[in-house]
Amino acid sequence: MTPNNDNEALIVKATAGLELQDITLVRSQYDRPQDVAEGTQLAQQQKRGVQFVVDGHEKDGKPLLRVRVDLGVRLVDKSESSVVFAFIEADYIVDYRIKSDLQEEALKAFAEFNAVHNVWPFWRQHVFDVVDKGRLPRIEVPFFAGLKLK
Repeated sequence: MTPNNDNEALIVKATAGLELQDITLVRSQYDRPQDVAEGTQLAQQQKRGVQFVVDGHEKDGKPLLRVRVDLGVRLVDKSESSVVFAFIEADYIVDYRIKSDLQEEALKAFAEFNAVHNVWPFWRQHVFDVVDKGRLPRIEVPFFAGLKLK
């Protein structure tokens, strides 16, 4: 997701008012429902979800912004996308200490852009590890989170 000018200002303000505390893997799933037949052309489908809440549990007298980032990728038959060969999913919780008052729209813009970017290196490594251990065909995970995927 590339922020527009309005979101960019909100993200800058939120970045100054937040401090990263922790990134926790809270769920992961891998399944390989069927093997890929030789000659099958594959396509990748992506999943990305972001939810946030201001948590009443205070740290150092300050509330926490808690962001849940749900990511996934699956390999499907390019000509028949309902045929799934493998999928990898991982959900992360990212905690930020709120250092100053922030509007909800600033928290939302920050969560959807920055929280995903904070989690992205962990996600990339998780996918690479599962692909290696599962002897799956190569899955492309870009260096940056990029656009919000449907």
